[in-house]
Amino acid sequence: MSRTTFCDPPDGWNERILNLAGQGLPRTTARTLLAVELCFRLVEFLDRTDEAVGVIPALLSGIPLHGVEWSDEQRRAIANVRQIAPYGSTSAWRNALEAYANIPEEWRHYQFPDQPVPQAESEDDDLPESRIGRTGWLVCVLARSDGERRHP
Repeated sequence: MSRTTFCDPPDGWNERILNLAGQGLPRTTARTLLAVELCFRLVEFLDRTDEAVGVIPALLSGIPLHGVEWSDEQRRAIANVRQIAPYGSTSAWRNALEAYANIPEEWRHYQFPDQPVPQAESEDDDLPESRIGRTGWLVCVLARSDGERRHP
């Protein structure tokens, strides 16, 4: 994942990456795994699971979806994921999906059946702490940013 965001990720994000790297997953792959799954969680949170996975670039680029009114909590979730997952362009999202599909299945929480949005393979309670389960999701997307820019 490129470092194209302005703010630091929420607490615990980098620790999750390091934890996965310590289990044998390369760091860049761990970043991709977590960022892509965070995007899938965003789609679930927004209750847009009837949309194709291609909706992610539109959500993260700031393009308004016609006829959709987001709550304050939903807008905050989109803004937070936008700072973590740099997939506002279709090509970046496509590349991330290809990379995600190439990650061994034992690492992935989602599979790609013939459905608009990949489906979770297991319940959140079965996920190791390093993954983006329900708790990790809430920490990432509902946190309030302090607005400070990333430090070089």
